[in-house]
Amino acid sequence: MASSGLCGLVPRWGDIPYHSKPSLTRRRDLTLTGESGFAVALEEARRTIDQQKDDLKSLRDRAAGLLAVAGLAASFIGGLPIGSATGQRSGWTYAGLFAFVLLALVALAMTYPYAFVFSQDAKLIVTWVEEYGASDNEVNRDLALHLMTHFWRNRRALLWVRRGYQVAVGLLMVEILMLILNLEGR
Repeated sequence: MASSGLCGLVPRWGDIPYHSKPSLTRRRDLTLTGESGFAVALEEARRTIDQQKDDLKSLRDRAAGLLAVAGLAASFIGGLPIGSATGQRSGWTYAGLFAFVLLALVALAMTYPYAFVFSQDAKLIVTWVEEYGASDNEVNRDLALHLMTHFWRNRRALLWVRRGYQVAVGLLMVEILMLILNLEGR
């Protein structure tokens, strides 16, 4: 007998057959071949693609905000030596400016137009119907599978954008730390 997590109330992750299709393999009369089954699958596929599009927009907006804050911090770092008695820039100033340049490059990389696919190709759907005689049910099924293929491709690129955002936040912290250390050395 398999043990369950959380005092036996919730199954452990390994106990849940994530990729299995019990209704399709055990009972053929409950398959998702009905009109509503594939329509639900298509709706869910569209929802996941829309969520990815929203995630990408959010990350790119946050990257622009980080760049604005970093620019403000860089102006303080760069402007501090002008007001000093010697006019010399310290090593902290150069380190902070270097962190700003790296942050700017990462932010620009996040806004690079990767090959994300967030829409359906109408020409492909017309081809399925006209050339192959696909029914509405078959179009819903194939389109849901087609969109999920794009979801997995988008997911990989979106992961890199998320990592870029994490790096950019770290670089902003380094830049601000350099500003603080530059102030301490004055």
